[in-house]
Amino acid sequence: YAIFGDNDGFVAAVNDWTARHGLTSVTVVEPSGMDSRNQASPADLVRVARQVLADPVLSAITRPQSAEIPGIGEVTSTNPLLGTDPGVVGLKTGRLFDSGFSLVAAQTARVGERELVKIAVTLGRPTAAERAGSSRDLLARLEATQQTVDVLAAGETAGTLLTWAGETVPVVTEASSTVVLVPGERAVRALEVAAVTAPDGGVAAAGTRVGEWIVDAPTGEQRVGVVTTADISAPDLWWRLTHPAIVFGWADPRPTD
Repeated sequence: YAIFGDNDGFVAAVNDWTARHGLTSVTVVEPSGMDSRNQASPADLVRVARQVLADPVLSAITRPQSAEIPGIGEVTSTNPLLGTDPGVVGLKTGRLFDSGFSLVAAQTARVGERELVKIAVTLGRPTAAERAGSSRDLLARLEATQQTVDVLAAGETAGTLLTWAGETVPVVTEASSTVVLVPGERAVRALEVAAVTAPDGGVAAAGTRVGEWIVDAPTGEQRVGVVTTADISAPDLWWRLTHPAIVFGWADPRPTD
């Protein structure tokens, strides 16, 4: 009330914040958290947890097992996972007499080369022990959701090149590409290919790089070469003399129907 003036001011501020963040299930009627009319769906509680973890001040409050508060003394966290389960960084316990024990738990985890945070929401358990057990089970299940995805395979055909002589030469992926993703993530690949230029009177040997796959994923960007599978010779003098528009780039060298 010192900040918002009265309960109506507090509720108005909460409603404004939840609307701006798209939290459609959140209903808050007073600030103590002890009123059973204060409600939110598990999905929205995950979204709130992400907001807390993104704020350095709030996230620092959720991590300690205990804290010294001036005028009150030492206060111990009621989160049963803090200090016992590796990587747990919060977040919030709750208990109401008519709905039981609840916990929003957050735990860091290695996903491939990245460190991510798992968030589990447990609501309405009859005992504190069941709340802790359900939270651990959810966090363990989240660990199993990561997937290794093969984006590219070495030797995979990326397309074909049309030579000046009308021959087609397959081009293939030079190496493989693998990413580790969690639900909601995706990897996108795009192909860039350039024209093959052989030295005058010479040959562009098989294995010449003619482009690359660009793999864009949450793990970062990967670039994988695309190479020819056969030798490509330079056009002879007669062909050059009889195809000046293609030689000087005035015409499209691709055949038309």
